[in-house]
Amino acid sequence: MSRWLVLDTETTGLLLPSSAPLAQQPKIIELALIEIEVTSEAPRLIRENAWLINPGESLSPEITRITGLKNEDLADQPAFAAILPELIDWFLGVSGLVAHNLPFDLGMLAN
Repeated sequence: MSRWLVLDTETTGLLLPSSAPLAQQPKIIELALIEIEVTSEAPRLIRENAWLINPGESLSPEITRITGLKNEDLADQPAFAAILPELIDWFLGVSGLVAHNLPFDLGMLAN
């Protein structure tokens, strides 16, 4: 038996080179996680959740067009730091991660 996380992020933009200041890097505005247990019989959904996150800056019209999220959707949401303790529990003990563009999503989480 193994536990896997499927993740996806929506962000305020694309990652900049690692030499760019952290304050200039894009922010996560939505994070979705699905935990799956893989057994010899069949995968089983354990839990799933999605968080809207206030990036502390206005979204560009292009990001609103791409994600469907508006500034009003995020205004009363917590900052990423506020949900981080809850997220740590999701990642502890997993066997692996699955994502459409895992290097990007991991880069966003690292920032």
